[in-house]
Amino acid sequence: MKVIIKPINSFYRNIELRYLKKIIKIEKDNYQTPWSDKQLEESLNIYSKFSRVIVKNDEVVAYVFIIVTLDEAEILNIAVDKEYQKQSIATYLLKEVIKELKAKNIKKIFLEVRNSNLIAQELYKKLNFIVFGKREKYYSNGEDALLFQLNIKKL
Repeated sequence: MKVIIKPINSFYRNIELRYLKKIIKIEKDNYQTPWSDKQLEESLNIYSKFSRVIVKNDEVVAYVFIIVTLDEAEILNIAVDKEYQKQSIATYLLKEVIKELKAKNIKKIFLEVRNSNLIAQELYKKLNFIVFGKREKYYSNGEDALLFQLNIKKL
């Protein structure tokens, strides 16, 4: 894996309840069908062990919700504040997550992404995720979801 370049004044941190308000805003700004405030709060409480944020200048600029079962992880949700997109923050966040999960002996990471989300697909492929399947008409608008996986063991 390539060197991780940390964005200036950015910090990789555990997700905490105090970040919820900003996470809700980022979620609503980024997604056509965002998770509800309640879903985000519940996810923050349930999945906080492996979920992370990037904080820049004391403000959350990106987050990722992750669930781990045995030796596999699933990225449930990831987003970057629109103001901070195209600054490699998502790349930094995912590289840190991968490094941390590998250290915890996680063997694979899974995620799903909209068929139309080409920017996210490009990012995942750049990080060595591969497409291994598709869920047809998965999203509420009938769009398919592509299934990605990363075999951390091979990194």
